[in-house]
Amino acid sequence: MYLFADDNDSVLEALALMFPGLPKVRTLNLEDAVALTREHQPKIAIIDVRYPWGRSGVDALADLLAAAPECNVFFITAEVDAGDRRRAMEGGAAGYFTKDELHLLQEAIEALLDDEPDVLH
Repeated sequence: MYLFADDNDSVLEALALMFPGLPKVRTLNLEDAVALTREHQPKIAIIDVRYPWGRSGVDALADLLAAAPECNVFFITAEVDAGDRRRAMEGGAAGYFTKDELHLLQEAIEALLDDEPDVLH
């Protein structure tokens, strides 16, 4: 199960196209992402860093991991903030990519799946 959370629906569509045929849940709202993580226990979550309201994705990382400890959380962002990247990686994120680097995100997830094939089960 994959979880995608971004405030831009076109980004959610692009992510869905990158991972066809796999079960996924999508949301435009970060707080819903935490609730959906708790409910669905995704093995991979791709979360936007910046939202126009409320806290950031990085701020929600501890809640996401508490909701699904086995989840591999990857962050995507339009603009890199070194502090956010550091906090994300120190907080247990599996990766942090710009939205221009979605191909690198896809490669990182494919490498994870190659190393841990049970991650989807």
